[in-house]
Amino acid sequence: MFKRHSGLSSERLSARVYWLAGLAAVFAFACGLLFSSTPYLHDFGEWMFQGKVLALKLSNPGLVAGYQLAPYPVPNSLATLILAVLNLVFSPLAAGKIFLLALLAAWCAVGWIFCRRYFEEAADAAKAWLLLLCVAGFSSFFWYGFVAYQLGALLFLAFIARYRTSTRLVEIALMGVVIFFSHAMLFLQFGLLVLVAVLIAGFPARHLLALVPSALLSAWFLLGRLAGGADPGSAAAQWAGLFEVVVYKLGTATMLGPFKNFILPDGSALLESLPALYWTGVAANVIVTALLGLLVLVVLVKQFAHFGLVLRTADQRTALQVFSLLTAVFFVVAPHDFFGMENPGVRMLLPLLFASIALLPSNTLRLPAVGVLFVALVTLGSVSAYSVSLMRGDGPNVTFETYETPPEDVR
Repeated sequence: MFKRHSGLSSERLSARVYWLAGLAAVFAFACGLLFSSTPYLHDFGEWMFQGKVLALKLSNPGLVAGYQLAPYPVPNSLATLILAVLNLVFSPLAAGKIFLLALLAAWCAVGWIFCRRYFEEAADAAKAWLLLLCVAGFSSFFWYGFVAYQLGALLFLAFIARYRTSTRLVEIALMGVVIFFSHAMLFLQFGLLVLVAVLIAGFPARHLLALVPSALLSAWFLLGRLAGGADPGSAAAQWAGLFEVVVYKLGTATMLGPFKNFILPDGSALLESLPALYWTGVAANVIVTALLGLLVLVVLVKQFAHFGLVLRTADQRTALQVFSLLTAVFFVVAPHDFFGMENPGVRMLLPLLFASIALLPSNTLRLPAVGVLFVALVTLGSVSAYSVSLMRGDGPNVTFETYETPPEDVR
């Protein structure tokens, strides 16, 4: 998936090719979404429902008197708030579609800002941008409808794109608060990066003061949960032995590849009748994630080889190197259940990938055009399959459950 930097590179593809490949995937998704009745993205329906309820709380609370807002700040709530604001103007389905398209547009913009910071050549920046869009913007979390995580990952990428020794405290503090409300796991990784930057990479000690507002919000949240007697719950399954741990962690990592096989409303899989295409896609996921894992491993090994020099020349690179090492360790040792969140380790992989991509130039490594375009091609295939799934979902043969109208006294 990568090769050593060479001044006489055989690549002659213009950055425009990578831009067109990425925008083609976004355009295909937009077409499928806009011409369908609703976005079918696993958990996203629940997020749209919560957004509508919150919108009614803001505009007509009597209609949703049975729902109560928590009296303390809650992580993972920013996506709900954004959807609620959209619901004040648009219908729930339109609000959901606008949210998804805006999220992808933000991935395009923030990804480009990130890549232009760490890559000097426009073609290298465009390749990294296309890879980020395909693997992170269109990640499994996006297709599962885990929009809180996707929003948090996007904000974390924005933070890495801007974080420097000269970054103002108010900007760090504001980003910490916003990421706190986006996703708890991304907030913990944000805090880890700032701590590493200050304690190891020589960043100003005053940056720690910027963590105070989000730390107070975290304490308020924990105290509120404890006072309310809330039970975080537990995962429905557990690991039994080292073999299951390895298989599960590798399996969830592989699912972050660009190939996706969508389930239709009748419960069948879209590509189950095309086994050759399905297994080709599965192989593509294994190959891509294995090569990305190798990329991360090479970056980590090169850091170990020069770790003493890294610590003596503390800077932004040092912060990302140590952060990536710690994140890789946490992914390996993370338990199956973390306060009700199943497999938190897999949520550390995108930040690890961000840091590794940012470290490519300083490690004299480049992304190959063929590999990146292959990822883009598979991603475009998955997006096209999603559009087909939407059309099948809107077909006349699909039946929906109907429910009786509830009595007046319980409405």
